[in-house]
Amino acid sequence: MAGLFPSPAASIEGESEFFANGVHDDLLTQLAQLESLRVISRTSVLEYLDSSRNIREIGAALGADAILEGGVQSAAGRIRINAQLIDAGTDEHVWAQTYDRELTAVNIFEVQTEIARAIASAMHTTLTPQDVNQLAVIPTENMAAYRAFRRALEIGAAQGIWKNEEYRQALQQAVELDPMFTRAMAELVGYLSFENFFHEEDPELVPKAEQLLERIRVLAANSADYLIAQSYYTYYTLKDFTRAYELIMRAEGMRPSDIRLLQVKTWIQRRLGDLEGRAESFRKLSQLDPRSPGPIISLVGDLIVSHRYDEARFVIDASGFDVYALAYWSNMLDLREHRNISRWAEDLEAIQKDHESGGFFWGDTDTSRLLDLWNAQIANQDFMRAEQLLA
Repeated sequence: MAGLFPSPAASIEGESEFFANGVHDDLLTQLAQLESLRVISRTSVLEYLDSSRNIREIGAALGADAILEGGVQSAAGRIRINAQLIDAGTDEHVWAQTYDRELTAVNIFEVQTEIARAIASAMHTTLTPQDVNQLAVIPTENMAAYRAFRRALEIGAAQGIWKNEEYRQALQQAVELDPMFTRAMAELVGYLSFENFFHEEDPELVPKAEQLLERIRVLAANSADYLIAQSYYTYYTLKDFTRAYELIMRAEGMRPSDIRLLQVKTWIQRRLGDLEGRAESFRKLSQLDPRSPGPIISLVGDLIVSHRYDEARFVIDASGFDVYALAYWSNMLDLREHRNISRWAEDLEAIQKDHESGGFFWGDTDTSRLLDLWNAQIANQDFMRAEQLLA
């Protein structure tokens, strides 16, 4: 099941675009809770925004059985959401509905719940009691708090959260506007715990995170929000990786298609030295986010570290991604076979000329590329070339 919802036209601006992006994210969060559906991530489906490719092509590219598409318009205090579910194999409409409501936070979430239920019915899946309970949750009834929360997520997605005071302030505003908004609280616990992990000089970070964590426990002790917040705190602050893994596994059980949970899970598995389990997590991530090379790059790296070279080669060849990081790993696998250091260095230089982007570990930058090549020249004992690269 892949989500292409909503797909606002490039000309939509202001309120409609804001709510379109919000509904898209929130609906994917709703659908990610359903045990019977596998939901493709927003990063992968956005590639097809206003795409001229037909539904069958998109379904094949995403490995999806069905496509959900739609649009959002807001004006004069009202919001209109239209949605349609299309069979990716036959290009036939399975279900369609338009919702015209007063613009309130409650109405936005209730419409998303109705859409999620309709999709489950159209896909002939049965909602579990857990699904029913989670779909019934209204995260916030405060529109100002909802706006602040959505703004925080957009800031985080565009800029990252590392020492991002604007992101933190937006989350704090959401929590202050609605002291019962546990989803915003969980995000804020994550930010505070993350900052404490790298910047322990601020003595207020841990107490603030603990206060929020206790508030979430009182409000929603059995929620995914509480499990997620505990996972962040236990991982970053307590550094109890075994306990953090237990918590994230329980959270994943409540949101099986949530790629952010899976990403956190891979971090914990690395700390635990569970490379085999981490590889399986990256495989699942690549299924949920099939148009992003990141999970494949990480998977190949783990397979190589685990000496599963043939498997790593197979994953690279089957990935369909032509990015620098995978070409780098492929070159390393070639070196293992031909054992020619000089050839390895020459091939790496050619790869860097052919691949302008793609990302490697913390990012594909000019500096990281020079360091890759410097390492190769040092191994090749071409110290003059290595010195030129350092300069």
